[in-house]
Amino acid sequence: MGRLPEMDDDVERQPAYGDQEIMEKKAKATRDCCASWCFAVTSCIVISLCIVVPIEYYGLDNHYSVAIDSISGLDPKRGLSFNLTLVVASRSYGFKACINPGTYIEVYYGGVQLAASVAETRGLCAAPRKSVEQQVMAMATGVPAGDVLHSLTEDMRKGVVEFDVQLHLPTGSYGGEDGVLEWASQCKGMRVGGVAPSCDSSNQEAM
Repeated sequence: MGRLPEMDDDVERQPAYGDQEIMEKKAKATRDCCASWCFAVTSCIVISLCIVVPIEYYGLDNHYSVAIDSISGLDPKRGLSFNLTLVVASRSYGFKACINPGTYIEVYYGGVQLAASVAETRGLCAAPRKSVEQQVMAMATGVPAGDVLHSLTEDMRKGVVEFDVQLHLPTGSYGGEDGVLEWASQCKGMRVGGVAPSCDSSNQEAM
């Protein structure tokens, strides 16, 4: 009977060891949960980047611009012809930018067509992250009349004349592949010898 207290002491101490073991298991479970959560979050971020980055850097990103280099003829009453430079550029890392045969350019002033180029007989493509240029001649197609002619004459005399250019892209030009739509890009407020404004795809309207 004299050893029972020692046994009772042992019995009373056991839960303390059991509690410590439970606490350690809970702590380990918490660490494992945090590790799993961190892994899941990191995986989601990596997967998202793997999806977004290719779209951002390798998606279609074509840009078109037209510059008016010079005008042939100084008298609007006799018609004006325009020497143009068409620039095709790809800002994508994975896609080229193209125009297909049939592309042509029109020049306007005050909403009146002054000149137009003949349709291109060959396609033109810029490799990814590259640009190419094409010289284009837009021949006189009409002569404005009335107030438009007067305004054009005065603006040319003052050297402040601005023209509008419309670039017509046939089916498949935008992506360099066969498509179902034609595109018309408008570049407005262009001056002779000035910097070519970008007629970006965001400005294009389906015809």
